[in-house]
Amino acid sequence: MLHVGCVGFHIPKARYFAKFSFVEIADTFLSPLRAATLKKLRVGAPKDCVFAMRALQTVTHPVGSPPHARLVPKPTPQAALEMGHLQDSAEVRAGWAETLKAAEALEAQLIIVETPPSFTPTASNREAVLRFFKGVERAGRTLVWEPRGLWERKAALKLATDAGVVLAEDPLGDPADELEPSGAEVVVLRVRGLGNSRISERQLEKVLLACAGAREAYVLFETPMATKDAERFLALKDELLAAASDDADDDDDADDDDADDADDADDDDEDEDEDDEDEDDEDDEDEDE
Repeated sequence: MLHVGCVGFHIPKARYFAKFSFVEIADTFLSPLRAATLKKLRVGAPKDCVFAMRALQTVTHPVGSPPHARLVPKPTPQAALEMGHLQDSAEVRAGWAETLKAAEALEAQLIIVETPPSFTPTASNREAVLRFFKGVERAGRTLVWEPRGLWERKAALKLATDAGVVLAEDPLGDPADELEPSGAEVVVLRVRGLGNSRISERQLEKVLLACAGAREAYVLFETPMATKDAERFLALKDELLAAASDDADDDDDADDDDADDADDADDDDEDEDEDDEDEDDEDDEDEDE
């Protein structure tokens, strides 16, 4: 199943939910939100609408990262040392507890854990990924790891698989790269487009290709024209599905025509055989005479 949406609501919620079946709430990354605020975000959402949210920044980002300027309350110097990079620390555990509380209030099915570029692919950080994701409570939710920075795709995919989480990727992250389907059952794609003001149809086709083969594919648009890009993506998907259906119908018609031709050929052969038998009978009669 394909779930398509945007990061946040760029249009009134009623219109949004009429168009899309997926949304990410990013404000949960900055500071803990009240349960009432989170529950209000679900008002008007269809039952089958999927909500994703980002983990609190104290889990992933060390103090000094730009988002921490908006963290309330401001951490003490000692607490600051224990924040971010999936550390095995009291502050990271407390941040994860706040994340799970927010996920429960929001009824979020996906929690996205975005690590910053400073979380590089060192041996210790790879161990931190495995330890953190294998050890944290999930409360029945799908955990998604989104590494920013210099992580090589193949290594990141393997690490995510070993950790039991889904890897989030940007299918347009490298304009020269064709992001082949990962082969995973669940795929999460965040379409940023690297500053493109408008995503081209060719790029949308690349996004669709990256969804191929997945049992569940979640596509988030975080572009300057996110709503329009998501609408165009859905229209392209419907267009390609309709074309594939027409091709299948044409193939069925061709098979039916071939079958009819074969039946006609069989009938002709039977007629010829009957004519031959009649001729043989006449020859036999002549010989008897």
